[in-house]
Amino acid sequence: MLKRDGTVVHIPFLTTATGYEHALVMVNRNPADVKYTVKFVDEAGGTSTAGDMAEGMLKKDAVTNIPATDLVTIEGHTSTSATVTIVSDPAKVAVMTTLRNTGTGTYDSVLFEPVAR
Repeated sequence: MLKRDGTVVHIPFLTTATGYEHALVMVNRNPADVKYTVKFVDEAGGTSTAGDMAEGMLKKDAVTNIPATDLVTIEGHTSTSATVTIVSDPAKVAVMTTLRNTGTGTYDSVLFEPVAR
């Protein structure tokens, strides 16, 4: 039997549109740093190019907040979807997004469940 030690989360909407501050927030409750990778899915009429922060390490016992503009550059569209993979047991990590409308100052946060394996 193959056992995987990892967490996969699907993010259905991530935007870099003007007037919004969208961010990916990951919490690592492991006693060690863990690797993460974010892959993007192009939407019709758009191209998503991974940015410098689309992969890296999550520090142990820490929260990492990455603006969408550091994760991805989107051309021909204003949003994309993504898959986040973290080398960790799902019980030791959490993944969410925050979205701020800079015009109204309102916020929205979404906590994502890992994909069942």
